[in-house]
Amino acid sequence: MSHHGQVITRLAKSAMAQHSIAAVGDEPGSVTVATGANTPIGVCIQPGESVAGDSVDICESGIAEVLCGGAIAAGDIVGADATGRAVKVTSGVALGIALTAGTEGDIAEVRIVPHLTGAAAASA
Repeated sequence: MSHHGQVITRLAKSAMAQHSIAAVGDEPGSVTVATGANTPIGVCIQPGESVAGDSVDICESGIAEVLCGGAIAAGDIVGADATGRAVKVTSGVALGIALTAGTEGDIAEVRIVPHLTGAAAASA
């Protein structure tokens, strides 16, 4: 169950689906789908599918439901795969910590932890 903390509305710079991981866009106040190579800022909670130019709601703190791109376990540090789905990460910028397990195509709960890096968390 989601427990959204802060929700922000941003301009989608790419198509984006509910439960996908969002990243900083190329313009102020915009977001795009996280690719694992850009900085995730939250999870799209806008129902359905959005297209570039739509306003979308992004949960940037609290607990959000995220679409899994692979197997994750509760307690894993997660980030985005190339299509904005949650995957276990061990380095780079992560979205947060999985609270529930899931496999590809499942919806898992993630506590959003801004600026968390997989490498720093793994050595702690």
